[in-house]
Parts: sequence; C-alpha cells; structure tokens
Amino acid sequence: MGMNKTQVCKWFESYEDLLVKLGVRDLPCQIWNFDKTGVQNIHKADEVVATVGQPTYNITAVEKGETSTVLAAMNAFGDILPPMVIHKGKKGGKGWKDGAPYGTIVRGSENG
Repeated sequence: MGMNKTQVCKWFESYEDLLVKLGVRDLPCQIWNFDKTGVQNIHKADEVVATVGQPTYNITAVEKGETSTVLAAMNAFGDILPPMVIHKGKKGGKGWKDGAPYGTIVRGSENG
C-alpha cells in the first residue's frame, strides 16, 4: 500500500524539502545512505556449480552459527566508507579480519 505512485511522490517531495532546508541539495558529497545487514558465519550452499552427470556433495555444519552485523555507507557523490563488521564477543577474535576488504573496521559487542 505504501508503494503507490501518490505515496512515493509525496516521499520524494518531502525529501527534496529536507535537502533544501539542510542546504545540501546541490552537495551530493553531503548526502549519505547507511545500511545494515546480518550475515551468518556458517555457509549453506543451496546451489552448486559442477560438471553435468557427476555427483556433487554439499557438507554443511549442523549448528546455525552466529549472526554478525555489517554496516555500509555511500554518499550521492559515490564515495564509500570502509565497511564495519560487528561480531558477537567483548574483544576482537583472532582472524576476525581475515579475508575482509582493505580498511574494514571489525568490532565486537556482547550481543553482536
């Protein structure tokens, strides 16, 4: 219901008014979007790439694993901030940054 043309146009009008009020309408480097998502530390492969006619194997852990939070930010100019990953735990664990993109910030929190 909220994605009808009238509501979407109303939202963009309000957004335009806010940009003008804040004085950043013509400053895309000052308009940021932040988003978060949860990721599991145990991979479940639903699809496999393999040779046709050959057997494939999918071995996954029985446990559910822990959920970590990933925060990402980009501005309207195209600049990005390094991602931030928040794992469950009071202190940073050994290997928490392994395989992460350069500049990734990794932190811990008691509840992830």
